[in-house]
Amino acid sequence: MSQRSQRQPPRDDTSRSVFLVFETNDIYQNVVEYLNPEDLRNFTLSYTSMRDSPLLTTSIVIKNTLLNGNKHTKTRIERIYAQILSNTIFIPTPIRLLSLLTMKHCEFCHTRLVNFISDYGLALCLPCKKEHTTCIETKPAKLLKTKIEMNDIIQHQDVNLFPHHFIYKEPYYNRRFAKPLPVYYVLNKPFYDKNNDRVGPIITNIELNEMLHLQSYQAVEKYIETNKPEQSQARCMFIQAMTIHREKCFEVIENKEKEHISKVKMYRFKKYLNTTQAIAFLLERIPDHLKYKLDYNVRPSFPCPPEVTYGQLVALRRRDDHYLLLTSVDDVRKILSDGPPNAQVRIHIIDRVVARIIKPLLDSPTKFNDENKRKHRINLHHLAQTICRYYGAREDSDFPATW
Repeated sequence: MSQRSQRQPPRDDTSRSVFLVFETNDIYQNVVEYLNPEDLRNFTLSYTSMRDSPLLTTSIVIKNTLLNGNKHTKTRIERIYAQILSNTIFIPTPIRLLSLLTMKHCEFCHTRLVNFISDYGLALCLPCKKEHTTCIETKPAKLLKTKIEMNDIIQHQDVNLFPHHFIYKEPYYNRRFAKPLPVYYVLNKPFYDKNNDRVGPIITNIELNEMLHLQSYQAVEKYIETNKPEQSQARCMFIQAMTIHREKCFEVIENKEKEHISKVKMYRFKKYLNTTQAIAFLLERIPDHLKYKLDYNVRPSFPCPPEVTYGQLVALRRRDDHYLLLTSVDDVRKILSDGPPNAQVRIHIIDRVVARIIKPLLDSPTKFNDENKRKHRINLHHLAQTICRYYGAREDSDFPATW
């Protein structure tokens, strides 16, 4: 009886679902820390059962974005965080937050590209923003005549709107004594996602017009209280997760910067060693009476901070320690390790003509510092030949460099 004809006993549906849940849970917890936000979204959407599962939380999305995201996703989550702090938008679900962080097309037209999140908690392109928003101009205090005005509604503590710009109602010559009036842009109507859940701004133009037609300010307060979404717990959890993972992100960034600075200092020190070694190999190929042309000084270079004035810079350059000459390898290692991150050590060739000739060696000494390699020997021979010919070589057999 063949193996294909053998049939395994049917597995119970409950055991199969439990097995899949445990399997996806292990995979999810092990993989999620190493994914960027876009890969995390694709990985989450690849499982139908994980789109609404408790495995994906807001804390995981925030941590993943701050630690593994690029500058665009970090800027987006900072804008969303500012809108949640001011309580102007609905708290997005974890999968909605992932979609906002990785969204590339407008949510209204679905064709134009977007690179940022608008002030409404939505991905809006500029033409759709002009089409689906309404401009609201406030009035000066002396023009308020009716019982309920837009100024009263906007100044309510639960109506959190950010002014787009300010205008002056007074003529130009009276602007000195006039106060600028804020202008607001609000969404025309509520916005719903694919799951028919309301997302985006809490206050739209429809709510403002309904409140504007009420008869008293007490009715406006009652309207705001009844239509106010209950999201205080989700808002507190979002702010707490953002605060915790921000600190961890700052620590990780500081450690990466320290590692980068140490690598840069080590690279500069290795470049100094390679340069001195290449100059030593070049000296062997030049006659004795021309070796003084390759005399050099080692000088440290410390870029000044921008707050230093021109007078202080001149006084600093006149000091002796600015022209400090380094004579040993230990001095160079010490000045690079103990100095500022942007400290450099420069090899200054005294003869200007030779400095121009061996500029390729000073720029990339790793092409000249190994005599065992044929290409390095050819490069050294070419430099030595150029120096010797410039200072009076008549034929190829005059100097050892041309042998």
